[in-house]
Amino acid sequence: IETTGKLIVNSKAQKKALMQQLLTGKKRFPQFKEDWLSGTLGDFLARIIGGGTPSRSKGQYWVGDIPWITVKDLVKSTISGAKEKISKQALDESASNIIPAGTVVVATRMAVGKSVFTTVDVAINQDLKALIPKEGLLSTYLHYWMLHHAQDIEALGTGSTVKGIQLSDLKSLGIKIPSNLDEQK
Repeated sequence: IETTGKLIVNSKAQKKALMQQLLTGKKRFPQFKEDWLSGTLGDFLARIIGGGTPSRSKGQYWVGDIPWITVKDLVKSTISGAKEKISKQALDESASNIIPAGTVVVATRMAVGKSVFTTVDVAINQDLKALIPKEGLLSTYLHYWMLHHAQDIEALGTGSTVKGIQLSDLKSLGIKIPSNLDEQK
């Protein structure tokens, strides 16, 4: 068990090092020669979608089948459900929004920088933002980029009681992406 534990730790370190090299262009697969695109995260996003919390005083809002995710649900790197669910009425009558499967969702309050990739349609609360990339940036690439830069994003958080990050700070992060979608894959 101890040996297996050491192998797992070593594998995680190797994965992190390889991700760092691949996500910065320091290491490339030999079949790709095109230049990478540089800019800010905001340059590559079509939009950022926020969320909201339906009124807790309206019981009919909390008996639906739409997964409603909060920071508490961000336990793995992908998400396919939530502890709480809301109804279509709750969605229609609150600031919450449906976020389609295949979208990167990032915490901008509380667990700043923590991100997940949605595998089903979900609704989100106000502490989360969904990042919708422009054409030319794959959500899966963005997801791995966000995971790799989680500590950088967390470091931008401000506040004494509850940490949060301004959207302008998030959008101003520098990013390099392969111009070739196959290389992003």
